[in-house]
Amino acid sequence: MNSVGQSERHAVDKRVRDAGLRPTRQRVALADLLFAKGDRHLSAEELHEEALAAGVPVSLATVYNALHQFTEAGMLRILAVEGSKTYFDTNTSDHHHFYVEGENRIFDIESGPVSVVNLPEPPDGMEIANVDVVVRLRQEITSEASRQMATALLRIEGIALFVAAVAGYWLSGASWWLFALLILAPDLSMLGYLRGPRVGAYAYNCFHITLWPLVLLVGGHLAGSALCVSIGLVWLAHIGIDRALGYGLKLPTDFRDTHLGRIGRD
Repeated sequence: MNSVGQSERHAVDKRVRDAGLRPTRQRVALADLLFAKGDRHLSAEELHEEALAAGVPVSLATVYNALHQFTEAGMLRILAVEGSKTYFDTNTSDHHHFYVEGENRIFDIESGPVSVVNLPEPPDGMEIANVDVVVRLRQEITSEASRQMATALLRIEGIALFVAAVAGYWLSGASWWLFALLILAPDLSMLGYLRGPRVGAYAYNCFHITLWPLVLLVGGHLAGSALCVSIGLVWLAHIGIDRALGYGLKLPTDFRDTHLGRIGRD
């Protein structure tokens, strides 16, 4: 482990200790996943998925226990929003939230303080510890219909791009072994998500816009480079099939948030 990794590990270890908890290997690993990416709102299931993806061998029950221990120690704030759906907020300061119905997505209200008036008097011997305001949002019907139509058109455009790129590749007579080798290469840009959602979105989008393969395609044609033309066509084919499947350009909020909508179901 390099010095930066050791420093981060010690910082997480200290944070767990300072909260009055024993820094077991699993607690430290989960705390590192929770707090390494800034303010977040995660369910136990989402953290469990992240832990497994990061190679942390932990059960869902252990994740639940750790999250509730972190909450009791003041490291997290619990948000019960939708029935049995519970979120854990890494920002424990007083603030309020938007909740998007149908997407199970929650994020902070950052436009200024929210005024809460006429609160009832608490019972004798009790005091108000906190007031959580959750403003529920939903897509406007007209805007949602327009968005779905635009998304459908962009997917059709992606299919057309894929077909045109594959046809051009076939006409070029290039090797299909090269096509198979390179068709998923742009997705290596997802490694940027190891540095967080903002860096990941920037890296992913740089390799999933049509500008660069078009530049490579035109430049290769002008320079008489068959290899550059082939790479440009494979790159365009990859972008086309991504768009057709709904994998749009990424937003900096989360890997599943794209300009074509949110991928998958929560």
